Formats: sequence, structure tokens, C-alpha cells
Amino acid sequence: HDGLDIEYFLALPAGVKKPPLLVMPHGGPIGISDWRGYDPAVQYLASQGFAVLQVNYRGSSGYGEEFVDAGKEQFGNKMLEDIELAVAKVIGSGQVDSGRVCSIGSSYGGYAAVMLAIRAPNQYRCSVSFAGVTDIALLFMNSRAESSGALDFFREYIGDPAEDYERLKSISPVFNIDKLQAPLHLTHGAKDTVVDIEHAYRLKYMLEQSNKPFFWHVYDEEGHGFEEASGAAAYYQSVADFLRENI
Repeated sequence: HDGLDIEYFLALPAGVKKPPLLVMPHGGPIGISDWRGYDPAVQYLASQGFAVLQVNYRGSSGYGEEFVDAGKEQFGNKMLEDIELAVAKVIGSGQVDSGRVCSIGSSYGGYAAVMLAIRAPNQYRCSVSFAGVTDIALLFMNSRAESSGALDFFREYIGDPAEDYERLKSISPVFNIDKLQAPLHLTHGAKDTVVDIEHAYRLKYMLEQSNKPFFWHVYDEEGHGFEEASGAAAYYQSVADFLRENI
């Protein structure tokens, strides 16, 4: 939409004609990227019959400093637009079932997964968020981020929670839940020090108040990811079951 070339990767399941599509934005979001190498989550989901789309939206690493800087203050705007354009490109190719699309991600990817479903309620049949950001201003109330000096980085790339509060509120899932139509698979690690579990509880409360359908689980011994393979296996089995039921 503004001249940037956006790279994406599409994993297709073997032997499945026009499979359902999972849109899976990476976390970060700044300075992180997906790549063509083996990804166990992608391969597992593809083995279950899903096509998996990964998008290196603006702000991703590996494309130069200008590309990273293009992600400044685009947390809930042009980053999501980049993903949406990639989704449109893939659907337009005819390789996937355009009527069976879900979003999935963790951390920023979990945020993006929910926001994509909020922004296009008629396109997404379900959404999956693990350790997702739900109230952007809440990111700044994080002792780990404060002690590491990350708050200055947040202000530069996300916005100032005091000066930009209304803008940050407008792109936060907890304040837009009325627009969500898709069932949500919402999970979080109780020991997460990167995205506090309060994010999940706030979204859960809003889902309950709005009578929205959702699956909920807290992993008591996990943080911002899975320490043990058994935990990850249980999570992805739950996700696969949820996807098959809703996509």
C-alpha cells in the first residue's frame, strides 16, 4: 500500500487440495522475523492439514534499518495492513480455501491474531492467542521492561502511553472486543514476565461481559513460551482440536 515489498512464507500440507488457511504472525514485533528454515509449530500445523502463512511485516529484521524503522508506531496499523495484504495475495492465488481462515500467534503474534479477526470479522472463523498483548498501555507497567531499559524502546516504536493513550486504546483488543465475532482460543503462562498474564485476564473479562465464545487455559508452570516439549505438545494438540472444530 505504500511501496514496501513484504516477504511471506506459505507452508502447504501435502495431498490437501485448497486447505484451510492459518495466518500466523510472528512475535516481537520489532527486530524479529520468520525464515525459510524448519519451524516445528508450522510443520505440525501443516501435518494436520492446514496451510500456514507467515509474514515478515514492516519492522521485521533482515531487510535493513529502513524496513525496521518503517515499523515505528505501526504496532496496530501498517504492520497489520502488511499481513492483510499478504492474506489477500494468498487467497487470490487460489491455493487455499478462502472461506476457512483462522489467525494464530503468540506475544505480538497473539495480539495480531486477535486484531486481524477484529478488523475483518467476516473473514476469520476463529482466532488463537497465546501470551498475547491485549491492552497496549499495560506493556509499560512491566518491571522487567523498566529495569532493562526497554521502556524507551517501547516509546519509540509503539508510542507514549501518556501522550498517545487514546491511540493505543483504539488499537487494543480489550477496547474493541465488541467487533470480535470469531471464537477465541485464549491461553497464557502464569509465570510470563514479558507479557504479564493480566493481559489475558483483562481480555477474558471483556469476553465474558460481551458473551463472546472462547476457550481459556492458564499454564501454571510456563512463562512466555514453553520450557518443556510436553507442554508445547499439549498446547498444540488443544489448538488443533479447536481449529478443527471452528475453521
